[in-house]
Amino acid sequence: MNFPDKRIQELARKLAAGNFTEAERRAFEQWYASHNDTYLEEESDETVEVLKARIFQNIKSRQAAESTAFRLRKARRLAGIAASLLIFVVIGIWLIGKRTNPSDNINAAVKIIPGGNKAILTLGNGKTIVLDSATEGRLATTSGALVIKTAEGHLAYKSNTPSVVQGEKNKISTPRGGQYWVNLADGSRVLLNAASTLTYSVSMNEPIREVELSGEAYFEVRHNAKRPFRVKVAGSVIEDIGTTFLVNSYNDEPAITATLLEGGISVSGTLNPNNFYQLKPGQQASVVAGSVSITEADTEQAAAWKEGYFMFGGETIEAVMRKIARWYDIEVIYEGALPTDRFGGTISRFESFKQVLHKLELTGRVHFTIEGRRVIVKE
Repeated sequence: MNFPDKRIQELARKLAAGNFTEAERRAFEQWYASHNDTYLEEESDETVEVLKARIFQNIKSRQAAESTAFRLRKARRLAGIAASLLIFVVIGIWLIGKRTNPSDNINAAVKIIPGGNKAILTLGNGKTIVLDSATEGRLATTSGALVIKTAEGHLAYKSNTPSVVQGEKNKISTPRGGQYWVNLADGSRVLLNAASTLTYSVSMNEPIREVELSGEAYFEVRHNAKRPFRVKVAGSVIEDIGTTFLVNSYNDEPAITATLLEGGISVSGTLNPNNFYQLKPGQQASVVAGSVSITEADTEQAAAWKEGYFMFGGETIEAVMRKIARWYDIEVIYEGALPTDRFGGTISRFESFKQVLHKLELTGRVHFTIEGRRVIVKE
């Protein structure tokens, strides 16, 4: 979303003062998600530290007034609340009209770059193909489909023998710092996030079209009532009912989650595998210790990675750093007591790594030291 300079200046002043409406907060966040860091400047006599303290106090006051409404709100649990300092401190720095450089501790000697389209395909015969360096066109011929790399750089399957019911299994794996689109033979599409693996039939012509996922993925399923589409995740099953949805099943996350964007899905856990819970758009199923619970979802936050940005909604520093570590392929070490604050805000996934850490440091609640590809986190 593009706004005239004057409108953004007005929104920034309101945010810094803590005097803003919900619509104004959302409008600024939409602009901020695609902002140019040098875009907004205004002179002020306040120092950075004074302005940071004022912003923090304004947000705390705002939180006290809105705590009840905040708990009841069904979506957008971020940025405007006291636990979510990041975006407001960045506003404050802009309003001062200064560009603060990252601390010396986060000037990495090793170049750490954002992730990109990277994956390895493993065919049924065990042969592997590095997709990011493969040329456009046919990659292989399997029993059930042609395997190609499209002009857009996607992995795609074209059925060449419709009579084949049980095709061979293929597996696509993204490394840390990778993502990749897969166009399955049945017309369904899947985007894998970093450090994820999808196993599937090349023909996708079975009575039950079943794929197995570890990690995180976005699904656009071509619905076929006669041939259900199922995602198996660590013993849980997600079945589509004409659907776009997201699944997060990283083993270092506290729960397996399935977030429904459109259509319908049903989810079962390992405790009662025959008991399926049906979701409506905007809901999220969480599976913990095999038990399924359904809640209202922040769909924008769940899908943020697919759109090219991190969106933190009142998250611990550990949760924030797990997302960052997978995308920038870094190791995170915690030293001393961890900050108890929760962090909120929006940052492009294609921001330089140093700037991502720098924006987190601007909260004043966390500090980083980079040693090679290792990041040490301190309060």
